[in-house]
Amino acid sequence: MIHASNFSTEALLAELLDWVRIESPTYDPAAVNRMVDFIAPRIGALGFSIERLGGRDGYGDILRCRRPGDGPGILMIAHADTVHPVGTLASKLLIRREGDKCFGPAIYDMKGGTVIALAAMKAVIDANKLNLPVTFIINPDEEIGSPTSRELIEAEAKRHRYVLIPEPAKASGVRSRRDATPSNAFSSLRTDGPRTPAGPTGMVARPCASWLRSWRSSRAAPILTMDLRMR
Repeated sequence: MIHASNFSTEALLAELLDWVRIESPTYDPAAVNRMVDFIAPRIGALGFSIERLGGRDGYGDILRCRRPGDGPGILMIAHADTVHPVGTLASKLLIRREGDKCFGPAIYDMKGGTVIALAAMKAVIDANKLNLPVTFIINPDEEIGSPTSRELIEAEAKRHRYVLIPEPAKASGVRSRRDATPSNAFSSLRTDGPRTPAGPTGMVARPCASWLRSWRSSRAAPILTMDLRMR
């Protein structure tokens, strides 16, 4: 048996804070790749072969890591990107500890879950209890719907018997929203009628569409992308 006593909370937190100190917003591929540089040897140390797939369309690289075994095996998926722009760590969300809680950008979504998953996997490997093959994917664009990694993830999921995503659930036990519904919605909205002022300071429809595009590009996790057209 593997017991909770096998894990050191302080050691896990110290490791996690090293991850958190590497800011990795989705739309900054160089920053995401710094995170990927950091993660790769940690997975490799557990006996995984490391395949690094070059990023495209302005996003970071993907890690596909494999550990041999018998059967169709386990697919684990985590993401290196976050919603926090570079600089958050020094301004809006400093690393701080309050009792048994610790705060910092992406400490929850999802660097904490990935650190815990790797620690659990190491414990299983050290106990000689891992017989199934494992594939571990670290994707660079989950926060915006995985546009460059979705195809790979879907193909790998079909090859495996189990798929595990170690993104933390809520303290109440409610599953993470990504377990139930997509976190992004993409819609095309067509409107009919004369142009009328809309949005702040009397913007009309076309400037409003430009404003929406600007809003989207300034945030790593767009909720709604709209294509506004007027007759």
